[in-house]
Amino acid sequence: MTATTWMWICICIATLILQFIFIFIVLHQSKRFKHTIHTIDPIDPIDDRIKEMNREKTDIE
Repeated sequence: MTATTWMWICICIATLILQFIFIFIVLHQSKRFKHTIHTIDPIDPIDDRIKEMNREKTDIE
């Protein structure tokens, strides 16, 4: 095999290693977020705003 072939093989292997590292980091962060989600205030202002808008819509009708 030529040097170019070995170069492309090394690039492919390095890319795969970087992808596995990235996936590991993303999964680890999502697992960390699941543990902290219980400490976050359960009141969601967006949900409250949607409920308020729905109430206003029914009041208008």
